[in-house]
Amino acid sequence: MAFWLGKFQKIVNSIIPPGTKVELLLRTLYHKVRATPIFANYLISKSHKSYAIWLEAQNQWLRTLDIPTAESRILTFILPVSDFALASRTIQSIQKQRSESWQLLIIIENSAIKEEAIGGFLKDSKISFFENSYSKLSALISKCQTDYFLLCKQGDFFSELFVESIQRAHQKSFESSVFYCDVETQPSKDGIARPMFKAPKYSPEQHLSTNYLSRAVVSTQQAKIHQSEIDVTNSIDIQEWEMLLLLGKEPQKFCHIPYVLISLSSYRSSDSQEYRKLIKSFLSHRRLQAVDVEMHSKIPRIQWKSEQPLISIIIPTKNNFQKLKTLLDSLFTLTDYPAYEIILVDTGSTDQRIFGYYEDVMQSKPVQTLRYDQSFNYSRVNNLGAKCAKGELLLFLNNDMQVLDKDWLSELSQWALREEIGVVGTKLIHPNGKIQHIGIVIGMQGFIGHLYRNAPEHYWGLMGSSDWYRNVSAVTGACQMIRKNLFWELGGFDEKYELVTGDITLCLKALKHGYRNLYTPHAALLHHEGASRGYQTPVEDILRGYEEMDEILKDGDPYFSPNLTLEPIPRCEMDSWIPGHRSQKYLERKNYYLAHHSKTGQG
Repeated sequence: MAFWLGKFQKIVNSIIPPGTKVELLLRTLYHKVRATPIFANYLISKSHKSYAIWLEAQNQWLRTLDIPTAESRILTFILPVSDFALASRTIQSIQKQRSESWQLLIIIENSAIKEEAIGGFLKDSKISFFENSYSKLSALISKCQTDYFLLCKQGDFFSELFVESIQRAHQKSFESSVFYCDVETQPSKDGIARPMFKAPKYSPEQHLSTNYLSRAVVSTQQAKIHQSEIDVTNSIDIQEWEMLLLLGKEPQKFCHIPYVLISLSSYRSSDSQEYRKLIKSFLSHRRLQAVDVEMHSKIPRIQWKSEQPLISIIIPTKNNFQKLKTLLDSLFTLTDYPAYEIILVDTGSTDQRIFGYYEDVMQSKPVQTLRYDQSFNYSRVNNLGAKCAKGELLLFLNNDMQVLDKDWLSELSQWALREEIGVVGTKLIHPNGKIQHIGIVIGMQGFIGHLYRNAPEHYWGLMGSSDWYRNVSAVTGACQMIRKNLFWELGGFDEKYELVTGDITLCLKALKHGYRNLYTPHAALLHHEGASRGYQTPVEDILRGYEEMDEILKDGDPYFSPNLTLEPIPRCEMDSWIPGHRSQKYLERKNYYLAHHSKTGQG
């Protein structure tokens, strides 16, 4: 199905210029087809089925590479054992490593384990046993005599290619303190192994939702620097999590190895008192007060005492009386945030009902209207609203939204006030209950696209859960919050963009200035997408975007796995280890716009 739809799209692209009424009609139809439940379910099924084929291809390719020059035992596996039958699988997978640059420390946690059970492993000179119970991570690290170590769990299974892959990464990035690879969770009752593909760039906020770096290879020296800060009253799993969070102070020293090399015995849930204790302690040491962690269906939500400055909500609008009324009614009824103003920028309404509504709502609510009489320019309209804003925080919001949660503004604002955060966005849901937005991927579908679009609201895909906090390259301007002083520091929206891409380039400017952009799942809104201006995409905006984003389009989005196809519900990319494998789709799409643009004599 997806194959034929792709073929149809290529045929359309070859004969119909972008920006025409016919192209807009077909693109709208394309969006509607992809949003149907039957098509979305088909893509999800294809996504999961692609993994087994991809994994075999990955392993075949890695086996063609030469084993790196032997180094002294660069890596120590540390394995606490309470069930030797379960641990044997892990030990054997380590012994089968193609590279010899490793050692294994086994910590016997259960005195009931008999010597005869471990007798066969005593002959291996690379394996050492310690009968004492080591509950402190620092005590385990003290036994490590190599430059790097890995804390593993009984039942884990390591690819025979694991150690040599670490060696290659170390040779290319020898200054790194943490090396982390993609993983899978061992098959459950349904017999399906679930992969977890990670991004090249470390995501500190995602790390608060889940220890997605568990089983990382860590610099022994760097770990010892932080060992006094680790709460030893927690379990070893939580101590590892805290250690990695502490090392995250230097994210530039994290190195991603884009291969699935570990099959985890289990994926630790965040639903525990120890986890809550860890996050409260960690964030409290970062000057946050009254940190609280709530669990919603085993998904963590983190809150703290935060200032509540005035928020200026800027809403461009034109006619669409019922849509605007639906938005404002839901906002006034549900929102419990105490300090906000609404700036409606009218861009040429002709419906008399809307003017009467303006008068009514301004009499009783903190609403003002601005008139914009020029040709529509999304960036200019929002900049006009921002210039009139009194708030410390700016929220740019489409008029085709509907508020769902009373504390949505509190959630967005607590993150937007953080000095290290740039632009904040949230989960947007289609009226049919499917995902519209959980973050934007640069390069997706040849330009930009929404991760997990049209998947179920609480989808867990190849890059994990849609309900995790995560850092992203960009969030949609349909709902994005930013500090006003930072907005103007970045130059506001670039008014060269008439309708699209200006919201994305604002986010990318924040990244270039050293800020992190953030997606939070805990301020969800209903989005009647396309209700105002449909799916218009001016060709000039697209071409300017290609020019400005050329570097990131070629290099790949740092917050998206290089092993996945550039589709909203991605599959495993079969040529992911081949340099430049992603360039084709990007160049095809760019050349489509360039070719038709030159034919029309525009530019």
